[in-house]
Amino acid sequence: MVLPQTNLQLYQCLARGDASAAELGQVRAAYDAAQTLFCDCVRPSHKPFLCHLVGTAGALALWQRDLPVVIAGLLHSAYLFGQFDDGDRGPSGRRRRWLRSIVGGDVENLVWRYSKMRWDQPIAGVRRLALVDATYRDLVAVKFADEFEELSDGSPKYSLKKSCVFGVGSGEQWDDRIMDALALAVHDEAAEQFRFAWQRNLELDVPESLRTEDQFFHVVRTGVVPLRRNRIRQRVLKWSRKVRRSASWLK
Repeated sequence: MVLPQTNLQLYQCLARGDASAAELGQVRAAYDAAQTLFCDCVRPSHKPFLCHLVGTAGALALWQRDLPVVIAGLLHSAYLFGQFDDGDRGPSGRRRRWLRSIVGGDVENLVWRYSKMRWDQPIAGVRRLALVDATYRDLVAVKFADEFEELSDGSPKYSLKKSCVFGVGSGEQWDDRIMDALALAVHDEAAEQFRFAWQRNLELDVPESLRTEDQFFHVVRTGVVPLRRNRIRQRVLKWSRKVRRSASWLK
């Protein structure tokens, strides 16, 4: 299953689901915020981080989650990995106020709570909490959408060193309790889609030349390092251009 990977594909997906123009505008604002935070970031597989975020939101849209949950999926890593460049860490007050001004309190609260979650507990514990907490069920849906997006294009096979939650990484054994937890958080069809994506990922054969050694996301600095000019040379070139322009005006 191919999930949306660009903002335009996500808009079309939501429009087919009868999203209004106003709702699409909210998604566009959230995407612009995600672009601000992740435009130079890539996943361990070297896939652009923005594509992953769009795909996560697309999975939630496919599963017919409410719009605030879809938008939270688009920004679920904001406080974890977003490049705010403000010197703070995590969901600081300034960061929360900024994001709240763009997506509203309901979405921001989901993103904030997601950043506080721990997913290293047994899947049975996740299911128990989902039974008693509706907001927690939304967060579980976002996390499953995050993992589903990874599986949908075989990302775990391109970055074998990246760990996966719930035991869904390549080469691991399937646990039927995953189906139960996802069916509870979303619905049975989502659980079947997840299992199918897991099975396809398990069977995927990726050439060694396409695999990476990375475990974590990283920021890609633009420019070619050997060709970068130092500051002094940049100033000299800028000054020489001004001189040439001035000389042309005097002719």
